[in-house]
Amino acid sequence: LAVLDAARMAQVHSLIQNLPQGYDTRIGPGGLGLSGGQRQRIGLARAFYGNPQIMVLDEPNANLDDDGEFALQRAMTATRARGVTVILITQRKQILNVVDKILRLHTGKVDFHGSRDEFVALLQKHRKQAEAAKKATQPPAKANPKAKAFLAVPDNGGGGDGDGGSGSGSNKSNPHSQSDA
Repeated sequence: LAVLDAARMAQVHSLIQNLPQGYDTRIGPGGLGLSGGQRQRIGLARAFYGNPQIMVLDEPNANLDDDGEFALQRAMTATRARGVTVILITQRKQILNVVDKILRLHTGKVDFHGSRDEFVALLQKHRKQAEAAKKATQPPAKANPKAKAFLAVPDNGGGGDGDGGSGSGSNKSNPHSQSDA
């Protein structure tokens, strides 16, 4: 692929055109002057250059914002449609919807190898098990014997002695109040 085609494939063409001198903009060492996501997207375009048949992408979505993540997913879909084999190394699950097969390593050993759908089902199973285990380890809520409940009753006029009654000191509806009678 030519430079422009590679940039379009990586969904970075408009980003490059918006640089001060477009494709002729000088970028500092290590991508100085670009954000981490911009560097990563331009790096993806460099990977497309030359029309490779196999691509190995290590954490291509690590510094991407939502727009960059979406652009990467579109680029991966287009790449697969061209018949390119992409080996994607990532820790982020957002990119899973554009892969066919997954190989997961845990402590240096393969602990899963299969289709994306099988992997998603496994993740859902593990999530349900974790939620059930969390519920099982939580102690049931106990009533606090020292807690007191209070009922606020509006004062319907009168003395405002704070007992919720008429203010006369005689309150037959409250069994705990003292009666003057």
